[in-house]
Parts: sequence; C-alpha cells; structure tokens
Amino acid sequence: MRCSDLLVGCLALAACEGRDVTEVRFEDAPATPDDALLVDAASAADARTRLLDALDAREGVPALVGGGDWHTRVMLREGDDVQGAAARGRTYVLTGESELRLDVRLGAGDRGAFQGGTVDTGAERAMLQIKLEDPGVLGARFRISIVADDGPGEAHPRDVTPAYLARPVPRGRYRAWVDVPPRGGRYLVAVAVLDRSGRVVAHAWSSPIAVVRPWL
Repeated sequence: MRCSDLLVGCLALAACEGRDVTEVRFEDAPATPDDALLVDAASAADARTRLLDALDAREGVPALVGGGDWHTRVMLREGDDVQGAAARGRTYVLTGESELRLDVRLGAGDRGAFQGGTVDTGAERAMLQIKLEDPGVLGARFRISIVADDGPGEAHPRDVTPAYLARPVPRGRYRAWVDVPPRGGRYLVAVAVLDRSGRVVAHAWSSPIAVVRPWL
C-alpha cells in the first residue's frame, strides 16, 4: 500500500470516528399510543412530579407522548418511517426552544435496549449510555438526570445521577453504571438544555427503559 493511500484511509477513519456509520435523523412523532403517559404541564417541575407519580402506578414500559407545549421526538435510521419507528421506541418528549437529539441505551452483558424498550437479563448492574446534541442552540450544554424506578408498589422513583454528571456537559456520549434491583427496574433520563449564557431553554424526558428478570 502506498503512503498516500494509507494517509487517505487514516483521514477517512478520523472523519467517521464519533458518529454512526448509518445516517440518522430526529423528527416529531405524531402517533399517540393508547397506553402512553401524557407529559403535559406548565413547568418542568410540574411535569416531573406528574410523570413520576403516574409512572409509579404503571406496569411495563409506557411510552411518553407530548401534550400542549411538549412534543414527541423519535430517532430514525435510513429507511424508517416515523410511525413505525415510534412504535418500536427510541422516543422522548421535548419542550422549549430546542432541536435536541437524544438517544439513550441500557446494556447488560450482550443484551440491550433503547428508550422505550426492555432488557431481559439477570445482571446486577447495567450500563446506561446517553448521546445528545442540539444543533439549534449555539454553545449548548446539557444537565443530565438519571431516574430509577423499581416498579409499581416498590420504592418511589429516585435520582441516581453519578457525581461526574452533576454539572452541565457539552454535547457527546456519556456512560453511567446503574444498579438493577432484584425484581428489575426502569430507568429514565431527563435533560435540561442550556444556552451559552447558562439559561435553560428546553427540557426533555426519555421514554423509560426496563430491565426484566428472566425468572420473574
């Protein structure tokens, strides 16, 4: 191989690093599943309270859908249609002046699922991966919160955000280990979008991801 060919190959690899080989896009999802939880509130604090109270009484992994100023977003790969992709998950709700692109995945061993999905595993710990960016906000930074829920009749949803995510972070990919309760659990990610002045301009919630024990 000539040195020039090797150089071109290295430059192409560097250009691809940090992004998916398959192009993706994010769009509003108009479909509203019958069993979804509606996120509709006048403030982010009110939305959090309503959402977590409703989630605490629900079985499974209800999708989150927007209402009022909130709208549902879905991540699409090449060839996907909006309604089909929304039915499979990878959805989140968003309100505010933002073009937030949020993708959350929970992995345990060789099993994994994106937001709105279910992981079937006996592992005691799982890795949560959060990818985010906002091309519509100049100098955007993000305040991430991870919420764990043990399911109906168990402990109330609680914040399990690690200390290293305590401050706003730039766009990118972030990982956090989470403990899985003996009877499984659900995980959500909340994001506040800040502009370069530090003003919060948007809020988002990912649809839950559940960990289900194979023996239960």
